[in-house]
This record gives sequence, structure tokens and C-alpha cells, in this order.
Amino acid sequence: MELNSHEIKVIKKYDLKISTSLDGWKEVHNQNRPSNFVSDPYSATIRNIELLRSKKIYPSALVTITAQSLHNLKLIIDTYVKNGFSSIFLRPLNNYGCAFRNEKIQYSQEEFLKEYKKAILYILEINKKGCFIREEYFAILLRKILTPFNDGFVDMQNPCALGRMCMIVTQNGDIFPSDESRMISEMGDSYWKMGNLNDRDLFEKINERQKELSETGTIDSINKCKKCVYSPFCYVDPIKNYYIKKYSNDEYCGIKEPLFDFIFGLIYSATDDEMSIFRRWANV
Repeated sequence: MELNSHEIKVIKKYDLKISTSLDGWKEVHNQNRPSNFVSDPYSATIRNIELLRSKKIYPSALVTITAQSLHNLKLIIDTYVKNGFSSIFLRPLNNYGCAFRNEKIQYSQEEFLKEYKKAILYILEINKKGCFIREEYFAILLRKILTPFNDGFVDMQNPCALGRMCMIVTQNGDIFPSDESRMISEMGDSYWKMGNLNDRDLFEKINERQKELSETGTIDSINKCKKCVYSPFCYVDPIKNYYIKKYSNDEYCGIKEPLFDFIFGLIYSATDDEMSIFRRWANV
């Protein structure tokens, strides 16, 4: 469905920030995002993006990487470049909610990291050829390494900022500290629910959950993390830690330590041109 003039007026009047899903080229996007309203969701999404840009509204886009698209990250990156995006966020699939029940779209963190490394090297090469696009996850970690400043990305803070820097409110008024905790609730586990907008003691409930997140959401609360050489640049997610202990066989650290190995290796061997690109990605 295309945005109408009234919706665009509301977006401009209240300076709303628009984010959409763009999972890659037409076939993979349409497979991931079937619609009851249009036969070609990819084309409809692109039309809405172009319409918004023509009104000086610049939407961002997020990609969901499934097993079907994991080995074609170059095609996803090319799709973003083709459609005028200067950034892309390649994050592994969170095994929550619907993804938890659909084994066909899942993959291991090791598989993701292998393909992610290839994608970063590809993005680096196309930047050298004059096409500016950066990968946001990599850029956030670069800012943590190359600058003394807080990057401000809520999911990657130490101490944990979930439930303080952000909250998720569902249509029925339930409040959660993150989208992942909302998805855990949809799996039948409402442990992380902070309350409901109709609760008379809502602020007390929120404060109680915020306290728990602050106490369990620091590097020093996890033995392996506080001993890790990368701890000054890393972050803790107690909600993910809770989920892994209860539902998953994954390790809590996951790809973070080998990912830092990869990033520091690139920095160590970087040419002057490559370091210039890294600094531009990190806004240094």
C-alpha cells in the first residue's frame, strides 16, 4: 500500500522518523515479507521510499537476514546501494518469537560471522571505488574503539540501557525494556514485562525492573566478560543472557570476541586509505 497525502502531512508535521524493512533484492524481500494488500511488496516498499524522499523525508531501512539470504550478503548490499542508501545494518537473526519456531530460517552464529566478514571486506572495497556506504554494526564498534565517546546505540551499552534509554509499548499497553523482551513474552514468558499503561503502580514496577537490569547488566556481573581484553569496548545484555540460559544452547558471548579479533586485525593491517574510510564510518 502506498502512503497517502494525509499520512505524509502527519509525518512532516510531527517530524516522525520512518524506518522500514528492506531484506534485499525483490525475490528474497517478497519471500520474507508477503502481503495481503499487494502482490509485489518489494516494489511497493521502494515506491514509498522514493515518495518520502521526494517530500524531503529520508527513511532508514533494516534488513532481516535468514538462512535463505545469508550467503548472498553482497546482493543485499548491492540492493541498498542501488536504492540510494548510504548505510546498512547487518545483524544476525534474533532467535526469538516467530524465528524460534521456524528452523528453516535459522543459522549458527559462526555461519553468520563467516559471511559478515566477507560482507565488510566487500563494503570496504566498494568504498575504495568511490561508493560510500557503511555497515552500522561495524561502525558502532569502530566508534567504541577509535573514540572516547558514547556511541548512543541503546542495544550496546555498558551498563545496560534497556528499559532506561528505550521502552517498547504494545498495542494493549504492555511495556517492555526491549523488542527482544516483547518477543519473549509472545513465546509465553512475560518475565521481562515492566507493567501496563493502565497499572496504578506502573512507576514502581518500572523502577523495580530498571534496578534489576542495572544490577545484572554490567560487564563486571559476568566473570568471562570482566576478564576479557575487549571488555572496555563491549556491552552486556541481561535479557539475551536470560533467554540463552532458558531457551537456547548458544554461548552468551556469541560472535563478539571473534568479531573484535576481526576488527582489530583490520585496523592493525589497514592502509592509510583504509583507515581514512574507517574514520569516516566512525564519524571521527
